[in-house]
Amino acid sequence: MQPEIITKKFRLVGFEAAIDLKEAHWPGMDEVKASLKENLHRLGNLAQPVRFFDVWMADPKANYKRKKNHSRRMFFFGVEVTSLEGIPEGFVVKDFPETAFALLKEREHGHARFERLAEAGYRFDTKYAEAYAMDLEIYDDIDEEGPQWDALIPIQIENCIESFTVKKAVFELVRRPEVLWVGTLAWAEDNESEPDTDTLLQKYQALCGPAPKLALVNPDWSAGISINYCLNGKAPRGMLFAQETWSAEQDSRYDIYAQPAGLCLRLRLDKNAEKLMGKQYSSDAGRYALLEKVAAEHGYRRAAANPIEIFYHDHARHTGQYAIIPVEKG
Repeated sequence: MQPEIITKKFRLVGFEAAIDLKEAHWPGMDEVKASLKENLHRLGNLAQPVRFFDVWMADPKANYKRKKNHSRRMFFFGVEVTSLEGIPEGFVVKDFPETAFALLKEREHGHARFERLAEAGYRFDTKYAEAYAMDLEIYDDIDEEGPQWDALIPIQIENCIESFTVKKAVFELVRRPEVLWVGTLAWAEDNESEPDTDTLLQKYQALCGPAPKLALVNPDWSAGISINYCLNGKAPRGMLFAQETWSAEQDSRYDIYAQPAGLCLRLRLDKNAEKLMGKQYSSDAGRYALLEKVAAEHGYRRAAANPIEIFYHDHARHTGQYAIIPVEKG
């Protein structure tokens, strides 16, 4: 059974303690929970409905490279708030940035959830776990776990399967889950012409402010997606300016394009890639032709059911840009 995928940031307020899992740790956890119970009345700005978060985190004082520290954790128990302003003294604040989580319905504690996550094709986000939270368990009652509760596990959006280096330019074969591209889409009137991309981009940019997208996968990244351009006039060409999201619940003025789960080959467009492309592959069409060539050299071909080409870039911080094509085993 596939888990539900959500993207969310969390503002949590509560109490925490250092816990060693090798020792009798339940008393320490109970003390943390008791502190929240005694002080909950002091908190305002509680998110509704009020739910209780049990969070395990890395202990910043532990050196996890040494085996004897593998059992040390920080345990936090708290509630979600709508604002971090006016938090009373003595509370611990956790401001976790937005990321993607796999939402699982749990009936027992343990590592089985991580095994189920891997079986569903998702990879645990170790970087988020090291910096913020390993997982979050969410309960409806402060005293009772109940027969079932929610567990949120941070996940990586992409799994890199293999990489190919060609004259220092790095091509990565990645497996991606199904995502929804939300933006503005236009089609050419026939199989020979192209859509009006300038007008389309202006429409997209005008919508982004008044109509924020929901459940964004990578909030700082945007894409220009060419549809059917690689079919050589066998179908009308389309152009889409968009961002990835997990949800189809968006402003009605946006178009939604579903990209199915599968393999993609991507090239980071850096100085090494520019040198490799040279004049022969320097055009927009050329970079995707180069991706197709490298894919074929390694036993892959364009995915026949997904004839798109993606230019993906960090529009907010300008940290990178990629050319991407969906592929399948050749």
